[in-house]
Amino acid sequence: MHQTAYIDKENKLGNFPSNRYPPSCTELENHLSQANQDYKIAIDYGNQIADYNKLLLDKCSSQENTNLISQITEKELSLSKLKSKLKKNSEKKDKEICFLNSKLSELEHMKNELIEKNDKLEHQKSDILTDNNRTIFLCQFLRKNNHMS
Repeated sequence: MHQTAYIDKENKLGNFPSNRYPPSCTELENHLSQANQDYKIAIDYGNQIADYNKLLLDKCSSQENTNLISQITEKELSLSKLKSKLKKNSEKKDKEICFLNSKLSELEHMKNELIEKNDKLEHQKSDILTDNNRTIFLCQFLRKNNHMS
């Protein structure tokens, strides 16, 4: 309700006339009613923005949860594969250990047989040496006796 006469070069909208009569009760009620409507509209927009932000946060959280669940699932799958691989390797190593223990047992048995054979040979060698010594002694004795006669 500005009059064009009040518009000057500095202020394009013009100045509110300060020397005019005070606002009427109806005018104040209209201003109050308009302010209340503006307030309700602002509250509605604020609530809509809050709801929209909540939806965005829920969507982000949902996407983050989906991503986290997907990552966890991938990690669990990798862990499962590693466990399976380790189990197979462990079973293979167990078989190799059993095989090597069997071979070690065979080698121990062969070693014991060789020790026994070596002991027998040593005993036979000792017997032969003893027999040789006897034979040599007997030969020497016989030579002496033959020379004397």
